[in-house]
Amino acid sequence: DANAELQFALIKKGPEFWAAVLGYCSQNNLVTSADWQLLSRATRLSQKPFDSDKEYQKLAKLLERASKHGFTV
Repeated sequence: DANAELQFALIKKGPEFWAAVLGYCSQNNLVTSADWQLLSRATRLSQKPFDSDKEYQKLAKLLERASKHGFTV
């Protein structure tokens, strides 16, 4: 199932990775307040997974946006 694979891949990145994405996006004005909240929640994905596939898909889009604007690990 593609949704399950996406969820696993995003969770596997870990809290430090999502904290770095959050910081980068915040510093470069790439997110709305709702995006910021989602990224903030992503730092706790391993303890508290998202409730819906839609949230994981939005998180993947935020990561793609950050990458297009120069985010690298």
